[in-house]
Amino acid sequence: MKRPVWTRVLVALSVCAVLAGGITLIVTSFQPRSFGWFAYPPQSEFIFTPGVGSFFSDPSFIGCLLIALGLIGLAFWAGFSLGSRRRF
Repeated sequence: MKRPVWTRVLVALSVCAVLAGGITLIVTSFQPRSFGWFAYPPQSEFIFTPGVGSFFSDPSFIGCLLIALGLIGLAFWAGFSLGSRRRF
């Protein structure tokens, strides 16, 4: 049975997203992170608001998001191909 073209495109994009996310995480894990200086009390008018979080830098968060989206696409493809196969 011939598979639709969109399933091949979905698999290719999902694999590329997982690989790009993994490479992004590997590259950004070797970069130093700056947590700021906290040895003095903050100013009364200043409110500290970190970017995405204090544990992930912005590129690391994007890498995790790419991996998650790629895995969701691959899970959708696996469920679709298992559900559409012939039953005997």
